[in-house]
Amino acid sequence: MRTNLLDAYSGSNAKNYETIRSGSVRWLTEIEAMEALLGEIPVRTVLDCPFGTGRWIPQYDSICAKVIGVDLSQGMLDQARKKLTSDRTSDYHLVTGSIFELQQAGLPPQLDLTVCVRFLNWISPAMVTEALHKLSLMGSTYMIIGCSIRPLEINIPRNLKMQLALLAYNTRHFRSPRQYVHSETMVLNCLRNDGWRLKDKRFIFKNTSRENFFYLLERPSLRRNGAIK
Repeated sequence: MRTNLLDAYSGSNAKNYETIRSGSVRWLTEIEAMEALLGEIPVRTVLDCPFGTGRWIPQYDSICAKVIGVDLSQGMLDQARKKLTSDRTSDYHLVTGSIFELQQAGLPPQLDLTVCVRFLNWISPAMVTEALHKLSLMGSTYMIIGCSIRPLEINIPRNLKMQLALLAYNTRHFRSPRQYVHSETMVLNCLRNDGWRLKDKRFIFKNTSRENFFYLLERPSLRRNGAIK
């Protein structure tokens, strides 16, 4: 029996989430990638979903962004609230909710950036298509996503090898939520269909079953003379 994904990020799992991960090379590389990508774009308002424990709060604070954080786990949001400093609390609006039920109502009329990191690794390809479309409907000019993929240039033998390695991993961890590694072609096609163009791509890590990147996307159709129209 696999653990429900929400259960995996609730209770003590939420409290220990960063303690377990924050010293890893992957964690530190992700921070470097996020800071580099944020430095490439003008950001005033951010929608971050799932917001989790608010791991990007220091980065958002450094650019004085106003942030809407959405997460299905109340426990993760509780951990995030502990990080908010008194002078920045009013700049964060944290909401318990699902990425699949985001509504345009209540969001700022001009969102600069949407962020979705790691979540796509836990959902099926069909759900990835839906999630990216829901995020795209929020109307931001830029989007940063972080996910594990099988790369564009992969050959058939390596593709098979990566899929078998993922199957072996999920079999060994059969009590945990299933992990997914998506075709990079599929992910980028989904984004193109919603009007996104790849602006930058930062390598995070790779192993036998996956390569992991942060992608920075932009929608040129939403930009006119450096402003959202």
